[in-house]
Amino acid sequence: EILLDKSDNFRTHVCKKCGMIAISNPKKRMYGCKRCHNYSDFAEVRVPYAYKLFTQELQCMSIVPRMITASSLQEKTVDGLNMG
Repeated sequence: EILLDKSDNFRTHVCKKCGMIAISNPKKRMYGCKRCHNYSDFAEVRVPYAYKLFTQELQCMSIVPRMITASSLQEKTVDGLNMG
């Protein structure tokens, strides 16, 4: 964890619906996910910049990694309980 803080800490936003890294402009508070057309439901995640580059390289090979956050899991569990 100290290496993340001291070397290549990268903050990004992840779509809570599909788990993809979102397009973001934090200064203007604008976020968007082109995959599922979500513009309102995102989680901020800290990852090493090398991980972000690695996921982009995988996407170029048609392998799409997704990040599942604790808040997105919690919302899905609550939604599932409300439906049942």
